[in-house]
Amino acid sequence: MKNRRKYKRIRGGIKFIFKFLHKKGEEELLSFDVSAGGVSVPLKERIKVGTDLELALILPGESTPFCCIAKVAWQADNPKKGEKGDPYFDTGLSFIRMNPNERKQLIHYVYNSVKEKKG
Repeated sequence: MKNRRKYKRIRGGIKFIFKFLHKKGEEELLSFDVSAGGVSVPLKERIKVGTDLELALILPGESTPFCCIAKVAWQADNPKKGEKGDPYFDTGLSFIRMNPNERKQLIHYVYNSVKEKKG
């Protein structure tokens, strides 16, 4: 089966803060995996495919987050149990609006992380 992904992807917990557009409140979470094109995250609630979210991404070693808009690309039908027994839904988000320089920074981070794991 051919991998159709445009960008390399790495596993691991990059911190994200997300909120629904036009709603109050936000949630902090760690990613399952991330690339310059999107991220897989554990969401506590069902969410409709196509829903736009505002994300603040904080790369390891950085203190300043950068913001982007992401769209829900898919969500698992059934919840899984987290380490503490809390249910969550595997959810794939596609970055639809991101500053080009910040996308380059994310590409650089992913590339270096892949290189370190191979090295």
